[in-house]
Amino acid sequence: MERPEGLRAAQGALFTEYPEPLTDTKLAEEFAIPPWAFFDTRQGYWQEQKRAWKELGIQSELGRDKNLLGYGPKAMIGVGGTSIFDPVLCQFLVYYFSPTGGWVLDPFAGGSVRGIVSGVLGRHYVGVDLSRDQIDENNRQAQAIEEREQRGEPKVPMQSPFWIVGDSRDLADLVSPFQTEYDFVLSCPPFGNLEQYSDDPRDLSTLEYAAFLESYAWILHTAFDMLKPDRFAALVVRNFRGPDKCYNLLVPDTITCAEASGLRLYNDCILATTIGTLPIRAPWMFSCTRKILPAFQNVLVFVKGSVDRALEALGVTQMSASDWGELTRAAHPGMEELPAYINDPRPPWACQGPYAPPRGNGHE
Repeated sequence: MERPEGLRAAQGALFTEYPEPLTDTKLAEEFAIPPWAFFDTRQGYWQEQKRAWKELGIQSELGRDKNLLGYGPKAMIGVGGTSIFDPVLCQFLVYYFSPTGGWVLDPFAGGSVRGIVSGVLGRHYVGVDLSRDQIDENNRQAQAIEEREQRGEPKVPMQSPFWIVGDSRDLADLVSPFQTEYDFVLSCPPFGNLEQYSDDPRDLSTLEYAAFLESYAWILHTAFDMLKPDRFAALVVRNFRGPDKCYNLLVPDTITCAEASGLRLYNDCILATTIGTLPIRAPWMFSCTRKILPAFQNVLVFVKGSVDRALEALGVTQMSASDWGELTRAAHPGMEELPAYINDPRPPWACQGPYAPPRGNGHE
């Protein structure tokens, strides 16, 4: 089968149905990336889509120092570079967890990726960041995409993203003029001082963890309060080491913040990042410190309110037990009779009473 041509998200060709059995590559063609809880950015299908987004004009590393990882405490060990949000992950999260034409709120905007991808996918994006330079660069990239047709390049329809210069502690005041209720919260907060973005005392990346967490919790609470009921939120986070060389637990603290705002964890995924310079740094780092270097981030998807109504807002048609049975029969045409638990939504190990499996199958 021929692969869809061009930028899949822009053309909508990515989400084509395939009648034959789906391999992980075919799953990537249908869903952008295989929908299981391990996202592997090193795979060819991932890198191909990432190149397409970059060719569109995304340069999320611009607008910031080119060596953020070497700005703060990492400088002493010679670690450099600047992280960027993965556009393929953004494509997946925006497409599948926000309604078409909906409003996306990003309290830690940073680079251009989330705004441009959201706009190309037909969402209205509003993001906040402290840096005027960063916002100016983001707007430059978005404008260049909007002017493609004037340069004789194929037009890519895009809702213009809005980036606001300001302190996200004032999030409600900053974004309310655009929209008071949002359909999706999507963000990637600073991982403490892992990357130090500036020496501005308002910058969360300059704070010790206790102060960081206090401000972080307030910002998340405000963002979640502006999220409509029965909607999803997604945050990409990672635990990071503090001055004592041990981990600050940003991942569980993020979950605690969300739960305190009435949200519940719906999906918990691992984003396996590219190895980069790890093979160079890992041998001496482990030999000298016994530190195991991370090559992943955590992708947390939360739901506010009812899961069923949140899915309905996305236009998702949920499958009944009989539908699951028909799907299983289609996948296993030689199976004359399905196990009893196939027609019951509970897993087989939870079946009791009339749903109990027949004796003699290892469950007695």
